[in-house]
Amino acid sequence: MRKLQNYTRCMVCNSTEKFILATREQLASEQKYLDRLFRQLFLPESPDYMLKDHIYFTHSYEAQLVVCKNCGLVCRDPRLSPESALQEYSQDEYHPEWLAASFKPYRDSFRSQMPKLLKKVGKRARVLEVGSQVGGFLEAAKEYGWHAQGVDVGHSVSNFARSKGLDVFTGTLTDAHLPSSSFDAVFVWSCFEMLPDPWAELKEVHRLLTDGGWLFISVPNGDFIKLIQPFTQIRKQNPLQEHLWKFLAYAILLGFAFQLGYTPSTLRYILGKSGFRNIEVRNQQYIPITAPEYVYPWVIREKSRYLKSVHYLSEIFYYISLCTFIKGPWIEVSCRKNIDTIW
Repeated sequence: MRKLQNYTRCMVCNSTEKFILATREQLASEQKYLDRLFRQLFLPESPDYMLKDHIYFTHSYEAQLVVCKNCGLVCRDPRLSPESALQEYSQDEYHPEWLAASFKPYRDSFRSQMPKLLKKVGKRARVLEVGSQVGGFLEAAKEYGWHAQGVDVGHSVSNFARSKGLDVFTGTLTDAHLPSSSFDAVFVWSCFEMLPDPWAELKEVHRLLTDGGWLFISVPNGDFIKLIQPFTQIRKQNPLQEHLWKFLAYAILLGFAFQLGYTPSTLRYILGKSGFRNIEVRNQQYIPITAPEYVYPWVIREKSRYLKSVHYLSEIFYYISLCTFIKGPWIEVSCRKNIDTIW
């Protein structure tokens, strides 16, 4: 049975002060729009299970969005209890057809990132992905010569990844009992915002990394959510708002089905306190995967156009502000293990 806990204090700074960013009614209306939009974009014969992670999300329960007045962290309220989060993620089912259709697009999207990652991490590295899902990143990493392992609590996705010949442990990072200082890099792509105890997770990642090892994290940008949310709440529908809602739907941010919305400043704080240095936060060009064979041919092109246009705009503001204005929809952080840290 799903157990929810109401917001009492910020998990980053421990403050109890908050304000409401989006009401339950607002998020519910956004969810209804998502349902209507993607049922129009997917081919009529597409099975309902292919709409998972477009309409159906693990966190699509009734909630509001609140913001910590002290540090600015965005939080879904209520959020899943730690026990319920683990249970729901582990039992989250994906249809075999969804898994098969998603593997290649995920792999291809990570292939394009590998040259950049190789320059930082180096060749022949030993790497770990936390939340490895269908294994797209692990497959791309193997192709480029890395020894890649994955950890995911989801039975459905980890079983599928292993069927592809990938090294994936089913369970939590702590349950894996991996040896200390055994990885040159750890990657947490698009799941750090779901972790019920990020402090404990970062402590374990720190233990697993070699001295100076790399940590990469991608998350939805809480600062972007705070910036854009007032514009989604205009009562009188207009063409501009329609484009905004469609963009947010394509970016999987409409209805905010995540547990947390980290900001650049909250990421720097939690990573710095957890023993990491050289923390760099950048706008990320993130295009969530949609299996092309289940949507109309123009949908993938339109989706890419929407998301790339907003990314380029956010990059323009980033450089004009002398690299201080980081307001893109998604952000990526890279940092290194501080060898002087003593726990």
